[in-house]
Amino acid sequence: MNQPETVWKAYIDNEIELGEYERVRDLYNRLIEITKHVKIYISYAQFEASIDEKEKCREIFEKAEVYFKQND
Repeated sequence: MNQPETVWKAYIDNEIELGEYERVRDLYNRLIEITKHVKIYISYAQFEASIDEKEKCREIFEKAEVYFKQND
């Protein structure tokens, strides 16, 4: 598979469409553990903001900030 991120994105989008938000969170958390990529943090935070979970959105950005400050 040349683009595993495409598979992850399709899986996440499918779970969002089904309204399975806890599964979406689990997928994003698993993906963050694998990649630690800033785009994943941003996408995860945008998801939370899109379902009006502003506190969770803030927590994700804070978690990213801590990680990237420690690993810069």
